[in-house]
Amino acid sequence: VRRGQDAIVALDDSIVRGNTLKNAILRTLDKMGPTQIVVVSSCPQIRYPDVYGIDMAKLGDLAAFKAAIGLMKDRGMEHILDEVYKMCREELKAQLKAGHIVNHVQRIYEPFTP
Repeated sequence: VRRGQDAIVALDDSIVRGNTLKNAILRTLDKMGPTQIVVVSSCPQIRYPDVYGIDMAKLGDLAAFKAAIGLMKDRGMEHILDEVYKMCREELKAQLKAGHIVNHVQRIYEPFTP
């Protein structure tokens, strides 16, 4: 990398919380002095915690969730967050219908999902 002249494209095979990317990889790449760093993820977004998997983050710690929230704020769509929160609270109060729970959090991702 030629300092101040070249850009770096980094390919990440999975971004869950983004901690390794932010705290180690980006800092290391930044020390090379590129004009920009572009990160490309080669896996689908991890949008929800996996209670059966290994050390998965809480929803608020997931990189995809944080990105969606940031985009909503940038676009003036915070009202959707309030609506989803209210729907989730109501879902907790409702009787369980044949083992079916509605995932209202999906609505947060809808504006950014093709």
